Amino acid sequence: MVGGKWSVKTPQLRRGGGDLRFPLCLLRLGTVSPASYNGRVHATAHEPLPTAPAPTTKRPSRPGRDPVALGVVYCVFAAIGYSVANGLLRMLTVECDRVWVLFVKESVTVAGLVPWLVYQGWRGRLVLPSRRVVAVLAVVGLMTQLTGNLPGLWTFSVIGLTVALPLMSGVSLTASAISGRVFLGEAVSVRSMIAIALLIVSVILLSLGAESTNEAIAATADVATGPVWVALAFAAAVMAGLTYCGLSVAIRHSLNGNASPWVVLLIVPSMGVLCYAPLGIWGSGLSALASVAPRQWVAMVAVGVLNLVAFAAYTKGLQSIQVAHANVLNASQVALGAVTGIVLFAEPPGPWLTLGIVLTIAGMILIGRSAGAGPATPETPI
Repeated sequence: MVGGKWSVKTPQLRRGGGDLRFPLCLLRLGTVSPASYNGRVHATAHEPLPTAPAPTTKRPSRPGRDPVALGVVYCVFAAIGYSVANGLLRMLTVECDRVWVLFVKESVTVAGLVPWLVYQGWRGRLVLPSRRVVAVLAVVGLMTQLTGNLPGLWTFSVIGLTVALPLMSGVSLTASAISGRVFLGEAVSVRSMIAIALLIVSVILLSLGAESTNEAIAATADVATGPVWVALAFAAAVMAGLTYCGLSVAIRHSLNGNASPWVVLLIVPSMGVLCYAPLGIWGSGLSALASVAPRQWVAMVAVGVLNLVAFAAYTKGLQSIQVAHANVLNASQVALGAVTGIVLFAEPPGPWLTLGIVLTIAGMILIGRSAGAGPATPETPI
């Protein structure tokens, strides 16, 4: 009680310790990821996400329900949802105009988030970020759409899921660990350094298998082919991974003031809607959108729904299990994406490619475990 009035402290989001990696799918393709949107939000490994003040009367837990097991189920469901979305995007990138694909995807995300935010505001649980944070996220969100999502989706058509997805994930996580040390003052453990080394080696190995994957895709679809296009696609995937790393740093910094994560995440897809609409009209025109087949419309809408539902499941799972364990489950997206590319799209699983995927998954798990086990580090402004 302060000054004759009751006050309730809401939990604060801290950097360091554990990390919530926004999976690539929501923020970008289906990556950043993350993180597709491939970002990361720091919280301690044993704390839940920031929520509204708890009510005075707690609802009794249902008998026979294990919260940890339920959290694992939520995270596994999220990984499956993102993997299905990646598969749909892999199909759409060779059939439809990519700008309109991303426009529909981001529009569905915005349409799903807005009613939820209105409901949270009506309940008094909405914490808005400052104008400065909104401006920074708007700029970063625009860059994410133009240098992350769009080129990242194009890489799916040139080097496939089996190369592009682990490549973007590995680059994003490596750059995030380094930028966390440089800009946020986060400690880099020996385990993290080993993970970074594994991710760097995996990038080299993935480059060795990219050309054979491109040849296999070109045999069944009208896509860019040849060593030059493979090199450009590889560079575009690296650029997308670096972009998602920048987005993760911006999101982690913006959420330090206990603003609602849902409000912060609304800004990025909103920038996608605002930039892809004029780009689509200026490029292929509305006729390209009107010519989309019904099954393709279903696929595009499904990508947006899966991204949103999977992120909600991932966030819910983090309320019951440690962040490090959730990140290990999240790493399964790379494996599921590779299986999807090999089984459904006949992308060849060469030895170098397989080894690169395995090392990417190992690096993701090591970084997740080291992030979830370490103590909180002092906050350092960007």
